[in-house]
This record gives sequence, C-alpha cells and structure tokens, in this order.
Amino acid sequence: MLYHGKNHAEKYAKSDQILFKSKDHVIIRLWLSNNLKQKKIQRLLDLGCGTGRWFHTMESVDFVLGADFSFDMLKKAKEKIIEKGYINTELIRCEISNLPLKKESFDYCISIGVLAEHVPLNDEVFLEVGRILKSGGIFSFTAQKIGEISRLKMKGLQFLFPVFPYFLKEKIELQIKTFHKRLDHNKQSITELAKRHNFKINKIEVKSLNKSDFYFISAEKEYR
Repeated sequence: MLYHGKNHAEKYAKSDQILFKSKDHVIIRLWLSNNLKQKKIQRLLDLGCGTGRWFHTMESVDFVLGADFSFDMLKKAKEKIIEKGYINTELIRCEISNLPLKKESFDYCISIGVLAEHVPLNDEVFLEVGRILKSGGIFSFTAQKIGEISRLKMKGLQFLFPVFPYFLKEKIELQIKTFHKRLDHNKQSITELAKRHNFKINKIEVKSLNKSDFYFISAEKEYR
C-alpha cells in the first residue's frame, strides 16, 4: 500500500477544483452519478476516499463513510465535509484489506482511482468488500488498463534484470513487483476474481482518460 503524506494531500486537494471541469473528471463523475441513480442507497462506503473528491456525487445517499489509510488525506476530506456541509458523511482511517466494519452493513461500495494503482486488486479486497456488503449490494470501481507495450516492457526488464548494475536493481525489482501485484489484469481476470467471491459482473467498460485507459466495473454481490 502506498501512503500519501501531507505534501501529496495538499496538492491533491488543490487539484480537486482545478480538475472539476476536466474531461477525466466529467467522465468519472457521470459514470459514478449514473450508477448511484440506479437504486435508492442507504449506506455507501467510499473505499480509498482520499480528500473526498467524489463526495459531491453522493448527496442523495442516506449515509456515506469515507475510508482511507492516509491521515493527511482524511484531514483534507474532513475540511471538505465541513466546507460543503455534507452532513451525511463520516470518515474512518483503516486499511482496505482490514475494514473495522460490521458484516453486511453497507449496500453500496465505490473505489475510484485506487485499486490496481495504489492498492492491489486482489482476493483480499474482494473478500473484505464482500463481507461488508449486503446480498444484492453493488461494488463499483475503476482499474487501470495496461497496454501491450507496457507488458512487453515488463518482460524485457525481467529478462535483462540479471545484467543491470546493482544500484539499479532495487528500483527495477520494485517496478516489476508493482506491475504484477497491482497492474497485471484484464477483463477475464477481473471477472474470475469477482466470481471467486460471489460477485457477478454487471458491466465492464473501457474509458480513455488522460493518464491511460481504465476499466470501469460494476459488480453485484449475489444472493446466497
């Protein structure tokens, strides 16, 4: 897990307003808003909420809980809650893979720009989200889509790793591990991951953002 400190939190919070009218922000905002309109939501968990960038899309939700591991990001999120008057929103500091929340206590969970970027998209995440979601609950999240060029680059780094100078090996090894733990996935692997934890994929879309193409996924926890 990557920890974002005070400097990053300051920059991220300042960019919230700057990016509001950007193409990326509009794409994500419309996708998220359309998903949240599908049904009445009583309790929503924003997993990796950061500075609360997407809280403004959740004002129709009865209760919102923003969860993040960074104290500094949550501090900025708290300032936003007070400034905007989001009386339905509370915050909690925790790890995504270890949520101090009751079983089946939420009916919706979102995670935007977090999974497969700052935190691995893996069984631990789906296990925890599946635990706190009610049957029929929705998990909407994004994940960066890695192109073939990036995959070939990683294969090249792995092949050449033994001949790299010692002072470069630590950095390159981290890049390789990060790629396999966080980024190396596709529609099939995401669908299989969801299925292992009793989720069915309602929809996977690919949208082009400034940084890269991203998967936009909506998964539903199936009734048992």
